[in-house]
Amino acid sequence: MKISKEILVAVMAPIVIAACLGTLFWPKGEDRSLTKPHEALGYTLADDLAERLGKGSRIVVFTAVAEPNTPVAIQSKSFTDRCRKVGLEVVFERKLARFEQGRDDPQKQLPAEVYLTNVEVYSDVDAFVSFVGYPRLTPREARSLPDSFPRMIAVSRSANEIRDMLRIGVLEYAVLPRFAFPAPDAIKGDSRQSWFDRYFQRVDSIEDLPLGPREMPRSH
Repeated sequence: MKISKEILVAVMAPIVIAACLGTLFWPKGEDRSLTKPHEALGYTLADDLAERLGKGSRIVVFTAVAEPNTPVAIQSKSFTDRCRKVGLEVVFERKLARFEQGRDDPQKQLPAEVYLTNVEVYSDVDAFVSFVGYPRLTPREARSLPDSFPRMIAVSRSANEIRDMLRIGVLEYAVLPRFAFPAPDAIKGDSRQSWFDRYFQRVDSIEDLPLGPREMPRSH
């Protein structure tokens, strides 16, 4: 049976598009132009914490079991490597398996039960850093938090319920894919801060949030 050109194009186009997006979203380790934004994120995050907290500060890291060339793995490795150089102590690195998160994208949500367990066990550390999103606590779970607990810096691809988590103090700030102008291409330079600013954006308060969709698009 002869397949028409139109049918062949219709069948192959989605496959080609998916392959291209896969290359963009899950960069190959050897392609520096794709790994640089993720390495920059981890690096600048460690520098910011060192400046905020000081040398010797103790941190718990949440990340995912992932292939070395994926964004979550690149970001968390860059962060922990830089922590050693700037004098931050990573006392525990919790790697979540896919079944614990129940989602294809590992950077959308830290399970609330994982967060609450670690608040109890590591209540004396200086900060939590999550590369797998932030917890979305119910009002009852939020009321169960102690008077004093480590604040969290979270890298996330979702802004769902972020206002509530900022308001109750779970989040110190979040790092989201860039959603505001100037457009990423307008930020020039090859410094780590430039790479970070081109692809990511920090949200410290409710006023920083966009009015649009709460699900952030993948920026690269």
